[in-house]
Amino acid sequence: MRVTYNNDFLKWVSFFSNRQGVSTYRCILPFVIILSSCTNNNSDKKYEIVYVENKARQCEYNGLTVDETAGILTKAKMLVIDSDCGYIKSVASASVRGGVTAKINRHTIRVQDLADAKKLGYKSVSALTDSYGNKKYSP
Repeated sequence: MRVTYNNDFLKWVSFFSNRQGVSTYRCILPFVIILSSCTNNNSDKKYEIVYVENKARQCEYNGLTVDETAGILTKAKMLVIDSDCGYIKSVASASVRGGVTAKINRHTIRVQDLADAKKLGYKSVSALTDSYGNKKYSP
């Protein structure tokens, strides 16, 4: 990844480094520290999005509805904040009667319920990202 700087910023840095005898690195250091403190910290994350395949079969069965898969979590005493359906983008399946589909149901739950949801067969959508961090699912 190539970083480019605005010419005004470089002029400002060179002004201070030339005028006050301060090295360019000492001039840039405060900005690096400030920007590094702006990184996303997931330690205060409250919610997690989980998914489950809805078991749909081509030309035969539409699969479990979002309400049905949310009900499984609710019966297990988990709070379901939001639900929707989608599909996994990286899955290819042949068009054949009874073949599997890439349809999934997604639910937003509390982070503390994640382990219990995994026991029921739900997975975190973070597992559906490629090595570049791109989502491999769509709403």
